[in-house]
Amino acid sequence: MKIWKLFIALALFFSVTVAKAQTQSSADKWTHLKVYHELLSKTFHPAEKGNFEPIKKEVQKLVLLAKDLNIDNMPPAMKSPKLIEGLEILQNQTMLLFETIQSKAEDKEIMVKFNDVHETFHSIEAVCEKQK
Repeated sequence: MKIWKLFIALALFFSVTVAKAQTQSSADKWTHLKVYHELLSKTFHPAEKGNFEPIKKEVQKLVLLAKDLNIDNMPPAMKSPKLIEGLEILQNQTMLLFETIQSKAEDKEIMVKFNDVHETFHSIEAVCEKQK
């Protein structure tokens, strides 16, 4: 009886481990996308609360990270026309956010552009998940 309990416990452990490994998103496997997301999160969430200093300070770095999101460093399994198109949109929107900040626009206008960037990023993540 003890052997069966041990067997069941091991089987449950391995099934949970395998399930956890399989749920790792495709986006997590693309380092450049993960790095972009980390900076996006660190700057977007404070802006949602009215603190625009992080994005004003880091927007140039966000633009550079957006430029790094390209077909050259994309995992081969993720390459698709829809993803490539989404990345082009994200790069353009990130540049527009930069230009908006550089023009000393009001925070309300900055947030509109920032929301566009944020939503496009999440649509890219959704495309990556579908390609899993």
